[in-house]
Amino acid sequence: QPDDVDARSFLAAAEYSAGDSVKARELASAVLLENSEAATAMAVMVKTAPEEQKSSQIWHEIPNTLKADVSILDAIARRAHQEQDFGLTREAAATQERALPPSPSA
Repeated sequence: QPDDVDARSFLAAAEYSAGDSVKARELASAVLLENSEAATAMAVMVKTAPEEQKSSQIWHEIPNTLKADVSILDAIARRAHQEQDFGLTREAAATQERALPPSPSA
């Protein structure tokens, strides 16, 4: 198992992509205990949160320093949309749009 936080975060994301949400959540949780600013691990935590946990609750638990990360914003917006929490969906989408680099001029 790699010692590098980024490598372990990507391993958690790979486990999620492979369909093992339980293993992904375990790995991401371990990474976040070591480094609460690991954005990839936090995005995995959002994607694997229990269904009964509302997206608004998850959003409030995310450190403010990570709330502009595009992968986290995408995950929270998708989850909020599934819950029909359109206020949070719009908030996350607007934050995501502000976080993206400006488009090159045509």
